[in-house]
Amino acid sequence: MTELSIFIFATVGLTMIVVRSGMFRPFREAVSKADNWARRPRKTKYLLKTIGKLTKFVVGVLNCELCFSFWGGMILYYINSQDCSHIMIIFGLISSGVTYLYTKIINNLDGTSCKK
Repeated sequence: MTELSIFIFATVGLTMIVVRSGMFRPFREAVSKADNWARRPRKTKYLLKTIGKLTKFVVGVLNCELCFSFWGGMILYYINSQDCSHIMIIFGLISSGVTYLYTKIINNLDGTSCKK
């Protein structure tokens, strides 16, 4: 039970630091600029199309608390246990659900919204 609570706190903390903090804002903006560069209209080659899809995915994950907590929970579970099974997805869903509840509680206390 202690390991699960440490895992949840670590995932929620990591998510809030990466998605909401000002410390990672330059990184998120740099990835967004790379996404804009990759989406510019041109005679695209296969590599540029792939880069465009990858940067779109990364920008989406870095700006969405639920997306980042899901992937972050899966990665933290894998780092902790070195087990790549269906349980990894369950831990991703658990961390995403707890992050959702945490975000709703904080937004109600602050009177803010995570929608921009």
